Amino acid sequence: MPLNNRRDFLKLVYNLSIAGSAIPLIIPTKAYANSSPAFNNYKALVYVSLAGGNDAFNMVIPTNTSGGNSYNNYKSIRPTLAVKNIDLSTHLVTDANGNLDLTGGNPYTKHKPATAWLENADTYLAGFYPVNGTNVAINGVMPEVAHLMNTNKLAVIANVGTLVEPTTKTEIINETVKLPIYMFAHNHQSRIQQTGQADNKSIEGWVGRLYDEWSGVNGTDLLGNNASFAGYSYTLAGKTVEPLTMPTTPEGFQSRTQTDMREELYNLNEVNPFLNLYNRMINRSFDLSSKIANVWNNAYTYSSTDAYGGSLFSIPSRDYLQLKQSPDGTLIEQLEAVSKMIDYGRNNGIKRQVFFVELPGFDSHGSQLENHPKYLRELSLALSKFQTAMEELGASDEVTTFTLSDFGRTAASNGDGTDHAWGGHNLVMGGAVKGGMVYGQMPDLTPGGNQDYGRNGRIIPAISVDQQLSTLTKWFGVEDTLIEKLFPNISNFDSTTYGRDIGFMG
Repeated sequence: MPLNNRRDFLKLVYNLSIAGSAIPLIIPTKAYANSSPAFNNYKALVYVSLAGGNDAFNMVIPTNTSGGNSYNNYKSIRPTLAVKNIDLSTHLVTDANGNLDLTGGNPYTKHKPATAWLENADTYLAGFYPVNGTNVAINGVMPEVAHLMNTNKLAVIANVGTLVEPTTKTEIINETVKLPIYMFAHNHQSRIQQTGQADNKSIEGWVGRLYDEWSGVNGTDLLGNNASFAGYSYTLAGKTVEPLTMPTTPEGFQSRTQTDMREELYNLNEVNPFLNLYNRMINRSFDLSSKIANVWNNAYTYSSTDAYGGSLFSIPSRDYLQLKQSPDGTLIEQLEAVSKMIDYGRNNGIKRQVFFVELPGFDSHGSQLENHPKYLRELSLALSKFQTAMEELGASDEVTTFTLSDFGRTAASNGDGTDHAWGGHNLVMGGAVKGGMVYGQMPDLTPGGNQDYGRNGRIIPAISVDQQLSTLTKWFGVEDTLIEKLFPNISNFDSTTYGRDIGFMG
């Protein structure tokens, strides 16, 4: 394909974009080697986005026997969506090594005659797993999460949401408190969680700004850059740093078509500066693609199995899960890819990494009984598989995984689901987590009550997302003065019960 004119060049660019569709890499312009902290160990944060707004009130269920945060109040508010008050814990079987064993069946199907698949609603509302020493239980479709809680590897952060400052209903009514911008809007609420400032969606992501400050922390290895396996992540982008945006299965990067085009680009030397620049960019892309393919091809092979006895990162079929609508494995595949990058990083001198993954589908205005259990089931499977992988790698204490969602959902049902709201519950997992506990208080879900922003159970958060992220970044090695830069409103919470450190990290 001789490049005789502008049209030929544009055609080549288009062909490159098509060929690159199998490897949608956004390449950082360089790996930085400026001043940064001198860490002598490895740590990683894994940000799991539950896109759409997770109904956390059906993920973590209150078990108190009285009051606004009791099970009875929860059930009376959402009678058609309430998980049954049935303890499924006796069906959480473990093997001789203490690992969850589901080879004999799923706890959430024990109430039904044995069939190949059950309606998702039958499993979603079947019952729950009370967590010892707490006033909460985990939804029955999440046996792995319940087991992680029971083994102190996972904790719940209760009633978290975007806040500019501590907020009460009285202050909202009197208009004496500053509220987050664009309340209840998916894109804006996600963005301000990504910026780390609930009243500013225009600054760069908090992780990107951190690595603007830590520009040389991982040396010059491009695989030391932070990475997203769920498309471009605003969280990871700074003023001077850009993340890797990667597919989960980058095999065959160097196809024959790409090789031909690379040779063609090589012949562009001295044509004009723009073509030479594009040449260098594409060649760097191919070089990085080859490096990633090599990492994938030589990845660690796990001997551990999942709770069904399958290979660790396999996606269980619906015959195993007994769900009529089963997960597609999106999050499992992303976390498998993260595990490969972590294995590479900790064995190649990389010190600090942040990974972004996402499970979409949580916007449950309708058909919640059919759809929400499918996503909760995948979240539970994926977290368990990933934690097992980290333990086998010896990296459990070095890797902390956490969830965030756009916002919570209404305590009251709209008849077929739940609507956009505010506070919800998040999960945090890892060997360094003080697990088996609930941090914060389960809220009073009463519609129109003291913790309701309106009348349908839009619960006002008691803990800010900033406090959750401040706790995580402190463990990550970020100094307090830099935490204040990343989360400019964090000082507003210094006088609250938890302050800047909620206490869930060891």
